[in-house]
Amino acid sequence: MRRATPPTSTILFTLTLTLAGCSSLEAMSNAMKSDPPGHGQQTELTGKAPAARTVRDLRGNIARLEQARHTGGGYLQTLVQHEDASVRLKATTALGRMRLEDYGRNVTGALMVALDDNVATVRRAAAFALGVRGDSSCADSLIEATEDEDPDVRAQVWLAMGRLNDSKLRVAGLRGFKDVESIAQRAACQAIFYWPKESEHWAQAGSGLAQIAKDGAQEARWMALFTLARREELRGDWMPFLDALSTPEVPVLEQLFATLGLARSAKKIVDSGTAKERQGDILHSALERSALHEDVRIATEALRGLKALGRGLSAPVREHVLTHKNKHVRTAGLQALAPDHRSAEFATALTQDHSPMVRRAAFEVLVGLNPSASVPIVREWARSGEYRQRRAAAIVANKLGPKEAQAVLFSLLADKHPQVVAAAIEGLVPYESHATRARVHELCGHQDNGITLAAIGTIAEWEVTAKDLPFLIEAYDRAEGDIGPEVRFNALLAAAKLIGPEPVAFLRIAVSDPDGYVAQVAREQLEKRGAKIPTDTAPPRADLLAPQMAPEVDKNLGNPRVSIETTRGTLVLELFPTAAPTHVHSFLDLVARGYYDGLTWHRVVSDFVVQGGCYRGDGNGSGTWRGPEDSLGQEFNPLSYATGALGMPRNQNPDSGGNQIFITHRPTPHLDSRYTLFGQMVSGWDTLQEIEEGDLIVEIRRQH
Repeated sequence: MRRATPPTSTILFTLTLTLAGCSSLEAMSNAMKSDPPGHGQQTELTGKAPAARTVRDLRGNIARLEQARHTGGGYLQTLVQHEDASVRLKATTALGRMRLEDYGRNVTGALMVALDDNVATVRRAAAFALGVRGDSSCADSLIEATEDEDPDVRAQVWLAMGRLNDSKLRVAGLRGFKDVESIAQRAACQAIFYWPKESEHWAQAGSGLAQIAKDGAQEARWMALFTLARREELRGDWMPFLDALSTPEVPVLEQLFATLGLARSAKKIVDSGTAKERQGDILHSALERSALHEDVRIATEALRGLKALGRGLSAPVREHVLTHKNKHVRTAGLQALAPDHRSAEFATALTQDHSPMVRRAAFEVLVGLNPSASVPIVREWARSGEYRQRRAAAIVANKLGPKEAQAVLFSLLADKHPQVVAAAIEGLVPYESHATRARVHELCGHQDNGITLAAIGTIAEWEVTAKDLPFLIEAYDRAEGDIGPEVRFNALLAAAKLIGPEPVAFLRIAVSDPDGYVAQVAREQLEKRGAKIPTDTAPPRADLLAPQMAPEVDKNLGNPRVSIETTRGTLVLELFPTAAPTHVHSFLDLVARGYYDGLTWHRVVSDFVVQGGCYRGDGNGSGTWRGPEDSLGQEFNPLSYATGALGMPRNQNPDSGGNQIFITHRPTPHLDSRYTLFGQMVSGWDTLQEIEEGDLIVEIRRQH
């Protein structure tokens, strides 16, 4: 049960907060202008906070500080002791979004106070925040909190113990397998997913997960299978997967992740060259059974495993999947065909399929089976009026001979669609030469940031040389506007691969970049080199009253809902303004403007996600309700990515959300606490499975 009295460290921290004061408006305003101890690169806040006459005003002040990633010189820490629970919850949530590198144990201590709150939702938020911030100094408090009376709190505690890189916490976290509540037991299974590779306790974890997969709580069994499937360190024993698939009436999610585990095991043994005939037979048989499953996600994963095995498909399975009503299954079936002349017949038959995704898969199979004879058709696709076919030509070009491949790829560098150009640039990676490098150099600093980003990525795949550096600097200097910061920090990362002192001057200049994340990358790369970091550069500035804040949502109105009409049907989603208020407001504001109407789903990955809402159509479009060059700060929260979860895409910078969206085909726990989740689909499951790359978002409308 939850402890009745806080530990001594928490009492001392509470006393510190009490002595700190900040109860008056004057003290609060002064605190907001001061930097916390030890925060050398703190964002400077200007302006005076509005008078906090009401609880609503206080929550507004907290929201402003959270947006600016500032504690107000300790002001947020004092509010974890406020008399109003909604203020304590909002302050705790905001503190969890303060980077450990910027705010150390002074924030961790406040979260430890919140972990002893008398309201369970506050304790839950504190446990979540302690896990995502990565400060293991809270280890003792977390271990004590495993006795909390609330299962939702314990669930976040078990997850936090897995996320923190601390051997003591990993050992203690194994006790979560015996938690009596299914939601907490499930979290204990998920926590193992976050362990570092070098952990010495994998054997214990694997044994515990296998036991849960066999006879644990139903809600925990699929999560145990997910973790066993996703972590290579746990994939030595296939029995949990085979047992789950042989159990009568096994729930769909258990079958899905057991199939995923077998598919990944197949890839592992083939890649390692350790496959034995008997092992291959067992895997092949089990995966073929799953390929016949009515759930398209299970069938798709099984076919991916069969592709990895490389044995092809038996006649009954081949007939079933190549004539399946679902395009994802037909596509995966084509990709799993054996590399023989019979497969060419089947692929040829599907070149006239009504689905562009299936036609592209058939095209790729045919080119792979006979590259030398496929040059004309690849050239034909490269000249197609359909951008998806031109992109497919760029992707498949590497199966041709080097001369023919480069001819196709170079021709597509001038394409009008950015996705095609990016694919062509990426396709040049195997053909590094003076001429190829010179052409890619020309594309660095291109007026289209998406093309520049692809060029930087290709240079980074090669051995970076001093001759690349001027072009990376040019790309950095010219990167403004849409995804400009992403171009700049990728240019820095590519330059940092150059061995020698040449990039140091470049990195030192970038420490003063106006974008905080770009400046952070520059500092980190200098630190890795042991180079001196400039001390006379002004840190990035932010105004306390900026950026424009999302208005607080009236909870009495309930969660808003939207309908997304697509060319395949309609999806209905419920949004979660309490969990991610800024993301929900930005999305709804753009919806009200008709921003999404007519845009595409530019990325579809079978049994994973559909992603769309990019005005460019290639995933490099950014912007929010505040403007085209704006981005959203992360609002990671304890919600889990279930089937149909609505999430926000981002780049390596956690605070780079924008106008795009993605929706998941299945539970994706590996995205939890890494991508902001701000909604959940409530209807349209069949439509979701029909969406493919290039389909349209016809319109999005708010229902209420």
